[in-house]
Amino acid sequence: MEQDFFTNLPSELTTNILSRLPIRSVAISKCVCKPWFNLLDSHDFVKSHLSKIKTPPSLARLMPVATNSTQCTIFEFEDEDEADVESHALRFHPLTDFEIPLGNSISKCRAKPNNGLLLIYSSLERRTWRRVEPGPASGCSFCFHAYIVCNGNPHWTVYDSAQIFWICAFDLETECFSIFSAPAVDGLAEGGPAIHVKLNVLRGCLCLSYTLDNKVVIWLMKEYRVQESWTMEYQISIDIDCGFVYGHWNLMYVYPIKVFENGDVLMSLEEKCLIYYSNKTRTIRQVGKLTDGTSEDDGASALIYTPSLFSLKNFAVENVILF
Repeated sequence: MEQDFFTNLPSELTTNILSRLPIRSVAISKCVCKPWFNLLDSHDFVKSHLSKIKTPPSLARLMPVATNSTQCTIFEFEDEDEADVESHALRFHPLTDFEIPLGNSISKCRAKPNNGLLLIYSSLERRTWRRVEPGPASGCSFCFHAYIVCNGNPHWTVYDSAQIFWICAFDLETECFSIFSAPAVDGLAEGGPAIHVKLNVLRGCLCLSYTLDNKVVIWLMKEYRVQESWTMEYQISIDIDCGFVYGHWNLMYVYPIKVFENGDVLMSLEEKCLIYYSNKTRTIRQVGKLTDGTSEDDGASALIYTPSLFSLKNFAVENVILF
């Protein structure tokens, strides 16, 4: 009769061994037996795994597939420590995909990474509304397409009555608006928005990106709310044809998704395709599509998050679906 090796091991040794497995292997190991499932699902194991394993980032793609559902596909990037950095080739592999039912709602799904969780949500229906005083944002025109959560608070780009371009933040604790300076960019001042901008968070910093004169421009605010810390990190020449039959490069949205350790950048163009900039060759190329060209694809989005074994099951929340 075969002897079960793990049965005779102290639980702390079993935890030490299994906590060195990557997340995908841990998920498979949960199916071995009930004792393993209970062990791998425990809070102590999750903390042990987090301290031992460096999990590579993943790419989450949300794509509407019908009026009442959204398809979420997760791609796993190759670990940068193990990748062939000389080739400067982007490598990612499909990990899983699932469909998110939205019921009778016609709202589009959005996602946000938070502490290793991918939080997927749609607009909430509330029967009551409460007015919040605009404060410094009074009279400003909000650009709702340029929105991001940074340091736990929502941020927008806005234009004041003099058509001066600002960044607006809303403090969720104090429920107060504030505005601070954006980088000094030609085309963002007199005459209104001559170019289309996007807000993002890269390397923990507030990021502003746009296309201008056939170049992708990416700014980072190295110190939060310090105007002098705005730094132009990239100015990338655009030399590709993504097959769009409309618009002009200056009117297209470019959304940086990830900056790699070697300086390469993965970006979303018009929420329709993925483009990749090689810092070594100084070239840009299309590496994937977010849509297949149908009208239902409008509103597709992509973001980077780092998976973990954390779960929502211990939180007192309602209307949360675990996939």
